[in-house]
Amino acid sequence: MPTYTPPSASPTPATITPSRPFPIVTILLLLISVAAIAAAYFFYQQNSVLGQQLAEIEKTLAQQRIKENQITPTPTATPIPELSPIGTISATPSLTPTPTAQNGSVFGTITSVIAAATAKYPAAQLLMVTVSAAENPATAITKYWFRQTETDKRYLYILSEVGKDLALVDQQVYVTPDNTIPSLNQLAAAGQLGLDLPEALTIATAACPPNFSCHFTPVSGQYIKAGVNLWQISYKPTDGSKPFVIQIDAATKKILYKNQ
Repeated sequence: MPTYTPPSASPTPATITPSRPFPIVTILLLLISVAAIAAAYFFYQQNSVLGQQLAEIEKTLAQQRIKENQITPTPTATPIPELSPIGTISATPSLTPTPTAQNGSVFGTITSVIAAATAKYPAAQLLMVTVSAAENPATAITKYWFRQTETDKRYLYILSEVGKDLALVDQQVYVTPDNTIPSLNQLAAAGQLGLDLPEALTIATAACPPNFSCHFTPVSGQYIKAGVNLWQISYKPTDGSKPFVIQIDAATKKILYKNQ
C-alpha cells in the first residue's frame, strides 16, 4: 500500500528589514566640515600670500630709507647781484666829522649812513652793504648801496672808511641784475638787521674747511635781503685758487650755504 507523504511545509519566508535612510543631519555636518576645512585652507593660503607681500613692502621701505639716508641734499647759493661803482666821490656835508664804524661794525652807524643818503635823495632805499678788506677793521672799506627812490632803478652808495667822513657816490653806479631788491630801511630803523659783520666773520671762520687758510686770506662781505637777510662772506686767495664762500642767515645765525 502506497505510503502517503504529506507535502513538506513551506519554509518560513525570510524577514526583510527595510534599510534606514542616512540621517540628513549627518550629511549637513559632513558638508559643514568639508566647507570649514576648505575655508581654513583658503585663509591659510591668503595669509601666506599677504605675509609675503608685507615682507616685500617692508624690504622696499627699508631700502628706500637707506637710500634717503645716503643722499645729502646739495645746498645752493643765493644769487648775489653784481655791483659796478664807477664815478666821482663827494663828501657829505657835515659840520662835524661823521662817525665811522668801530671794530669792523657796519650797522653801528647805519642811522648816519641813511641820513647821508636821504639828505640828497629823500626817498633813498638801502638795498645792501658790501665790505672789502674785511679781514682788517682798520683798513676795511664799506659801501652802503641805495636805490635813489622806491621804484627808480638808479643807484648810489655811501662810502665809509675808518678815520674819514662818509662820502656819497651817485654817478655811473650799477646793480646787475636789477630785480627790485627789497629795501632795508624799515629793518635798519627798527634795529632788526641781525648779526653784524664781526659776528658773521666769527661764524664763517669757524666753518672754514681744514685745508683752507681763512686766517691769512683776503675777506669780503655782502649783506642783502634775499628771502632772508643774509651775510655772504668770501675768502679769496691771492693765487687765484678757488675761494671759500659761505652764506649765513643774519637772524638765526644758521649757515645756509658753503661751497666746501
